Amino acid sequence: MSSAGDPEKEQEAQYYKKQVNELAGTIVGLQYNIAEMGKEAGQMKRAFDLMASLQYKYKDSQDFSEVYDHLTEEILICMKMDTAMILVPAPEGEGYYAAKHIRGYEASETALIQSATVELPAAFTGSKEPLLVNSKTPATDIINSLQKGLLLNYFMLVPIAFRDGAVHFLITGRKLEGRTLGTPILADYHLQALTAIVNIIAAIKDQFDYLKTIENKVVERTIKIRKQKEKIELQKKKLQTEKAKSESLLLNILPKQTAKELKKNGKARPRRFERVTVLFSDFKDFTTIAGQLDAEQLVGELDYCFQAFDTIMTKYGLEKIKTIGDAYMCAAGLPLADNEGAHKMIKAAIDMQAFLHELHQQRPSFHLFNMRIGIHTGPVIAGVVGRKKFAYDIWGDTVNIASRMESAAEHGKVNISSATYELIKEDFECIYRGKLEAKNKGEMDMYFVVRAKKERPNEQQ
Repeated sequence: MSSAGDPEKEQEAQYYKKQVNELAGTIVGLQYNIAEMGKEAGQMKRAFDLMASLQYKYKDSQDFSEVYDHLTEEILICMKMDTAMILVPAPEGEGYYAAKHIRGYEASETALIQSATVELPAAFTGSKEPLLVNSKTPATDIINSLQKGLLLNYFMLVPIAFRDGAVHFLITGRKLEGRTLGTPILADYHLQALTAIVNIIAAIKDQFDYLKTIENKVVERTIKIRKQKEKIELQKKKLQTEKAKSESLLLNILPKQTAKELKKNGKARPRRFERVTVLFSDFKDFTTIAGQLDAEQLVGELDYCFQAFDTIMTKYGLEKIKTIGDAYMCAAGLPLADNEGAHKMIKAAIDMQAFLHELHQQRPSFHLFNMRIGIHTGPVIAGVVGRKKFAYDIWGDTVNIASRMESAAEHGKVNISSATYELIKEDFECIYRGKLEAKNKGEMDMYFVVRAKKERPNEQQ
């Protein structure tokens, strides 16, 4: 039945037509909203995928610029953006920023953006609020300036705030709108996704800074430890040097074996040696010469001679015992027994007289050149006595007899006892002097050593 001409029916038809149109619009809106929700969900998923990749890839990185490089590259892919960059503080001062890690521009555009600085007002940077610029955003001076400087009409600018107070900015956007029904190409869900991403970036940077702080502390501690170690090593070397000096000084005073025993036990027990060859020497008219020379010259001449004698002792492996005034005392056969001790001592005595003879030829003004030497072989007791100023010494009748041999000698000669003569007579020419009086010893056989007969093939020096 037709409703034409029936006002009531016509009104009802119009009502239902309106309802159908509104329902159709609602359905279209719902379809669009469902589509947008799907896009939003997909966008957020891509954002979370990007966050996960950043966290995983750069959790142990030591170069934060790699994070920015990866971020700007992935934003173009994951969020379907045309461009991306990072603004970092510029040298011009507060409020000025330089574009870095630029993506999505032509080479000429990139060069143009890099050559300029972006100025952001303090009110904007201080608020640390993100900025979304799309076709519905009211124009402002700062937006116009950014659009011109970034060569980009539609973009999002999101601050990346770090724990140390520094602020960088992530900028990404699209060059064209191109959406139906007047919906902007950049929407709030893009900004939400981007904000979530920069929060991850800030966390990564804070982790970087923390690790760098720890690393710096480790480096500082390492340097401190190394310096302490170097100081300890230096002190150790100084101690070793001082120890070596002390040991050298101790060895100048004591035989090696005795010094070792003294360091180990704090004392050295006396020992008896059955066959030791002892030498005594003194200079002719020393008392008279001492009265003619000043102390420095006298000691200088004595030191010169005694140093030469020390060298001779070292040459033959003999043990210097001590000096008493102008007297020089040494021994062979201790602290280690030596069957060749008597031979070595005779050779040393000949070298000592030869040294003085040559010295007199070269330096006639030298006063100390006439010297007597006496030698005897027999048993002695050797050891260290006292607690201060340790001195290695020998005792026994052998020492007394060696001293008597020296007293009974003639200057420039080597006078030996019969005990020593019996040990060396096959290898040295000697002159028998007969039985001569020795103080507190009565008459004793004595010999002058003339020279060595010849070198013995198995002789050990």
